[in-house]
Amino acid sequence: RPAPPSPFLFARPAMRQRDLACHATADATTAPAPASTPDLTFYMKGSPEGKMLDCPFAHFAQLVLAHKGAPYTLVPTSPCTKPDWLLNDHEGKLPCLVTEDRATGARTVTTDSMAIAKYIDAELFPDVCPLAGAGYEEALQAVSPFFGAMAGFVKNNDPALDPEKEKALQEALDAVERRLQAQTGPYLCGETLTLADLSLVPKLYHAVIALRRFKNLDIYPFFLPRSEGLYVGESAEQLAARVRAAQSRPRLEEYMQAQFESKEFLDEQCFCAWEIVAQGWGKARGD
Repeated sequence: RPAPPSPFLFARPAMRQRDLACHATADATTAPAPASTPDLTFYMKGSPEGKMLDCPFAHFAQLVLAHKGAPYTLVPTSPCTKPDWLLNDHEGKLPCLVTEDRATGARTVTTDSMAIAKYIDAELFPDVCPLAGAGYEEALQAVSPFFGAMAGFVKNNDPALDPEKEKALQEALDAVERRLQAQTGPYLCGETLTLADLSLVPKLYHAVIALRRFKNLDIYPFFLPRSEGLYVGESAEQLAARVRAAQSRPRLEEYMQAQFESKEFLDEQCFCAWEIVAQGWGKARGD
């Protein structure tokens, strides 16, 4: 399946050889799912017309599926199109993964993105690109303040509170940088890609877009949409300023560069266009 065009133009330093080698290893471990795979149906946030909307938690689970090479049916679901069984038996929670055994017809329903990710990794495809590497839970804990701090800042509409909320965000980003600086490899757990990485990366993607769109703050300078939007009319001086800002967290910049350009991240079944992400955060702000 061809990937959509990357929204990240190649106007920045090349990846380190270490990162390239690690990506080659990761690609080698991503194999097609076994023939005995059950039928998978993934329900996620969608429009009434059935179009996929922004959800970093669904994106996390989809990245796990992509790294496993697992085929699945995607069902974007709005509040008015949720099936009765989801509403009655699972409180309408999304995302939701339904597995159905092809031989017996037995169904398993799993909600909550982390529960889905662990189920895919440990129960469905334990031998394909294992993602529960040593230390991943500690890594999750180390970077967990980031998303809440980012969301609190983006959704804040009181300018007087912005400095306090931005400070919390910057401290959370510094914690991510420290975690990466402490590793010998390119991931949150060193040389091994884990669930911690796949949970964090969609949240970083949302942050890059929402912070630039609503707070005029850049944490990654190379997000340059090809269509009109976030950087219309930007001068060379403004671009240079964004580059300098990102260089204050060099490992985080490298990390985002590598992950945002991976074939799994850009898989057309799970990649969410930046315009949709921006629109979603606009609604969250009440704009």
